[in-house]
Amino acid sequence: MLDALATEEDLAARGITVENDEDLMVETFLDEASAAVRAAAGVPISETTSTVVLAGTCERHLRLPGQPVREVTAAAIDGDTIDDWKLTADGMLWRRTGWQPSCEPASVTVTQKHGLPEVPTDIVGMVCSMVAMALRMVRSSTDGTGAAPVP
Repeated sequence: MLDALATEEDLAARGITVENDEDLMVETFLDEASAAVRAAAGVPISETTSTVVLAGTCERHLRLPGQPVREVTAAAIDGDTIDDWKLTADGMLWRRTGWQPSCEPASVTVTQKHGLPEVPTDIVGMVCSMVAMALRMVRSSTDGTGAAPVP
């Protein structure tokens, strides 16, 4: 699981207070808001290492998911490790002979470090705003049901 895109310290920096008995709830809200933002973005945002499996093609360039790709540590075609590739400045893998060794379909497995080394400030702010709204809903009723789904 990826770390949340914001922290309790980020909330505090924006004047959002967290009471002692709210720590677990706020951690959950941070995780949920981060997952929603990542799903909307379609990429992990924060830096992570992933292994992906892609369809090989005859093309020399292989587009990698999860941009920006910062480093590739391994590549294989149909399980056979290859090292005759180069990571290009635009985050694609280049290989002189392409990514499909014959006329048959091929699977390319790539291990890559991708995402941003630091979460952008606007993303941190968005996650904090989402958590603040959730906290406001919970605090809006004395019995704590402010954020509970309507039956």
